[in-house]
Amino acid sequence: MNIEGLKEEIIEIVKQKKLTKEELRKALNIKGETNQEIFKEALDQLTKENQIILNEKGFYNISLDENNLIKGQIYIDKAGKGHFIGEKNGQKIRFLITGKYLNGALDGDFVLVKDRGLKRGYDCKLGAVDQVLQRKSYPKMFVYEGSGLFSLYSNTLDIYLNLPPQDCRGLVKGTLILAWVDEEPTDKNIYEGKLCEVCGHIDDPETLTLAIGYKYGFQNTFSDKAINEANKMPHSVTNEDIVTRKDLREEKIFTIDGADTKDIDDSIGITKDGENYILKVNIADVSHYIKKGSFLDKEAYYRGNSVYPADTVLPMFPHTISNGICSLNPNTDRLTITGEITLNKDFEVIDFKMYESVINSKKQMTYEKVNEVLKGKKVTGYEDFEDDLRLLNKIAKKLAKERRKNGALDFFSKENKIKTDKEGNIIDIKIVEKKDAEELIETLMILMNTEVATLLDTWGYQIVYRVHPEPNIKGLLIVLEELKAQNIKNDYIDIVINDLNQGLKGKKVNPKSIQLFLNSIKNEEYYETISNLVLRSMKRAYYSENNIGHFGLAMDNYIHFTSPIRRYADLTNHRIAKQIMKYDQNPTIETYNEILEELKQMETELKEICMHISKKEALADKVEEEVLKVKQFENFESHLEDYEGPIKAKILNISKTGIIAKIDDIYEIIIPAENLRLSGFKYRKESRSFENKNEKIKLNDEIYVFNPEVFKGKNLITYTEVSKDPNNLIKEIEKRRYIKTKKIHI
Repeated sequence: MNIEGLKEEIIEIVKQKKLTKEELRKALNIKGETNQEIFKEALDQLTKENQIILNEKGFYNISLDENNLIKGQIYIDKAGKGHFIGEKNGQKIRFLITGKYLNGALDGDFVLVKDRGLKRGYDCKLGAVDQVLQRKSYPKMFVYEGSGLFSLYSNTLDIYLNLPPQDCRGLVKGTLILAWVDEEPTDKNIYEGKLCEVCGHIDDPETLTLAIGYKYGFQNTFSDKAINEANKMPHSVTNEDIVTRKDLREEKIFTIDGADTKDIDDSIGITKDGENYILKVNIADVSHYIKKGSFLDKEAYYRGNSVYPADTVLPMFPHTISNGICSLNPNTDRLTITGEITLNKDFEVIDFKMYESVINSKKQMTYEKVNEVLKGKKVTGYEDFEDDLRLLNKIAKKLAKERRKNGALDFFSKENKIKTDKEGNIIDIKIVEKKDAEELIETLMILMNTEVATLLDTWGYQIVYRVHPEPNIKGLLIVLEELKAQNIKNDYIDIVINDLNQGLKGKKVNPKSIQLFLNSIKNEEYYETISNLVLRSMKRAYYSENNIGHFGLAMDNYIHFTSPIRRYADLTNHRIAKQIMKYDQNPTIETYNEILEELKQMETELKEICMHISKKEALADKVEEEVLKVKQFENFESHLEDYEGPIKAKILNISKTGIIAKIDDIYEIIIPAENLRLSGFKYRKESRSFENKNEKIKLNDEIYVFNPEVFKGKNLITYTEVSKDPNNLIKEIEKRRYIKTKKIHI
């Protein structure tokens, strides 16, 4: 048998259909031991030559280059549109994939995409999914519709799942399930799959929160082996634990967190030393209790971080650890790693050292109460700490000012804080803005992370860096050019545009120019809108063993170190730091060589750790965002009468597909382009606006909306009417008084 001829035959077959090795063997009628060896060699050569590829499911297919295909992961938004970024010949290409061209792909799937050759908008092409290579590694959530059929939860895609009768016993309409989905549909958009978990009913708020967490790989339960390890942990610090540690138990050390925080992993203290100040940042020494390779360590690694959907928590460690022996609870001895930072009278860092310690926190403070103190009010129980808090606030403000001066980006920051009862029902939604106390802790933790990063980096071995790449330059340029077109008067827009254009030529983008621009519009009414648009052009920060710097913080060297109870990245860096502290305790050549061996071993694992925890962090964000939207939707739906309108809304974004806006700084709504067209509006790409014969709606405008529609199960709120003048909508209300305007789509 001729191997070259066999290779040609294999290519011709897999061009027609993807096949497994055994299916290929049968199709080629390969028999006999010798021919089997030639067949195996032919497959190996074709794979190495990249003429064919072997996917994750064991199927051979024609190579990407041969079929003009690009391999990667697809993300599908709530509107059912697929977003795909692939790489070809070293160039990144962004595709938009819609409708039938999704070819059964679901959010997060690994796919092969074909370039349809049509440009859409700016730097985005239209693509088509040629093949689903592998379903994402977590199950999808479906809602039971009856008769064995389930619809995909919280998405406008018409994707359905069919399960056998035995899996549907006892289920009622509205039951939420998690299921693995087959790659190929059995009939158009109906798939077969395997039941993973029955979560409960869609109307049960607590069930929905846990189901969303489970969907993305986060649970509130632990394996029996991990629980057994946790139960064997000591409940208090022992004398043996503190023999070699610096004893800080008599010092005035305290914690500042949210009122409902149970997993406290950082504390601070400040003292005067002549003209200098000694700031001590003490971080829970989780690595003392959680040993590498233990069952608790493996489960923490799998989770990657704790998740905080609404006012619940899906922890990285069992509560006996996260809220117990590792939490820096007040009036209790706890093991810590201390960063001792010496500041001069101008609050400049002049020295840093790190060591193992034992503390006893004198006060568990809350942001709310500390903010009262910083406003000059008297707060019971805080009297002995007033001077320390005011001094720390002065230090934090000076450090934050210097950080911004160096180019650290400071975006508009508002968060929704949701309060629920024991069953998960919403009690209240509040708008939370960062105040002095929150910024004080954030600034001091950034300082600690930076100083530790510099210290660890001096050893020349890889650590888990927190990196943030430069922004999407083309996307940000588009935003700024559109703002100029809307006649926004600002001296810094041209500076940023020039800096970004230099970035397109390969030069480093300076975050300082963006920060100067944002700072210059802080007092303008359109600040929130523009800040959000600029933020959207930023890329995600992530973890890496290779240091590329942190663009958002304008830092060359940054890590996460201050939250080892809730982030595996911090725990990993603690383990590396422990090696360096070991040398400080016993600076001999034997210790040095031993440490280097240990660091080399850790270094071999860092790439995989960084990739894994970066993915888990992105998934944790999805859980928190999805649960937040669910809770917001539930609250909106229960107060639907209050939001019929006309009601004021802030525009967040305008595109060809419609307007995204926010009501009461809480509820994100959509006015779809088709609804706008019914009122005579047309989209103007050059000014990013919608216009009809009476008015023009653009980015910085205040609008009024009328006639909401809510899509239950998809957590989608749309409005059918919009105007800059509420009187126009009042006339519409008069016209429609005889019809029911509000709609709920089940």
